[in-house]
Amino acid sequence: MRNGGTLPLPPYGAAVLDAVRNRRPVNTFIMAGPDAWNRHKNRSDRVVLPPDTSPDDFDWRIFRGCSPTIIGDDADHVRLKRLAWILLRAGAKLVCVIFDDGGVTRAVFYRNG
Repeated sequence: MRNGGTLPLPPYGAAVLDAVRNRRPVNTFIMAGPDAWNRHKNRSDRVVLPPDTSPDDFDWRIFRGCSPTIIGDDADHVRLKRLAWILLRAGAKLVCVIFDDGGVTRAVFYRNG
């Protein structure tokens, strides 16, 4: 599915797009890292940034005006920070990135403006 651009939506992004179009509240998590598919577990409030893909491979404009949370592994921090920047450029208001290395969890917040 396309969102008026040349890039596909991230996996399961159609549910987010539907919620935004129908003005339903959007509180969405973006699962990233090697365990991303398992973390999704068929939940409608989660999209996936598949392992071995770049955040640049997808159209993230579905998060315009939203405040998504990215959950991923600390070892993937460069890719997760890149995704946060792309989300802000696409119009997200606030992005929370939760880095989890299995023992220590930390959150970093990014915002527009």
